[in-house]
Amino acid sequence: MQRADRTEDRERSRRSRATWGRLVTYGLVAGLLLVAQLETEWWPVTSFRLFSQVRTDRSTALQLVAVDAGGGRTPVQLDDVTHRVGNVVQQLELLREDPPEVQRAKATAWLELVDLDPATVERVDLERVLRRLDPDGGPAAEVGRTVVAEIPL
Repeated sequence: MQRADRTEDRERSRRSRATWGRLVTYGLVAGLLLVAQLETEWWPVTSFRLFSQVRTDRSTALQLVAVDAGGGRTPVQLDDVTHRVGNVVQQLELLREDPPEVQRAKATAWLELVDLDPATVERVDLERVLRRLDPDGGPAAEVGRTVVAEIPL
């Protein structure tokens, strides 16, 4: 009689695990379908837009340009100092919304990092640069520039 009870217990336990397994699996699949339908980006679950958005032949980027009193323009290349400036792209995006004193402090620090004397610079322009990408993988061609913010020094 003990053997029969143990067999029943094992069978009941197996059915219980199978039921829980199905509930978890169906719940996860339903959750993934819901997130995809709502097109939300709740990490680690996403609607998988990473590879499904339309790509174009255009690229935009922000760039600092130092302007001296005579109107001479010198691009501020921050590519070489990325190990000293964290998240350069994000910092440039935030620069537009920073208060003027913070803008001046950041611009002055970046000029010093790239060995440009801030005393010789009248203002720093933050420009949005539009480029057309080469379909064969060649260098991108600049199409236009727009001044997004002017930072007087």
